[in-house]
Amino acid sequence: MDLLDEMDHNSEVRYIALELMKLSKLKNIPFKKLAREYIKNVYLLDQMIQEAQEK
Repeated sequence: MDLLDEMDHNSEVRYIALELMKLSKLKNIPFKKLAREYIKNVYLLDQMIQEAQEK
């Protein structure tokens, strides 16, 4: 990964973290719990996409 890719990645992670913090506060859910749910959903979506491509 070159420097620009790394900077893009870091920027995206910061954006996601900020959005999760906002949701956490709005829903009164601990950030860690919400972040875990988000990560599980990302893996689930990835799996669904892979399965759809296999069909």
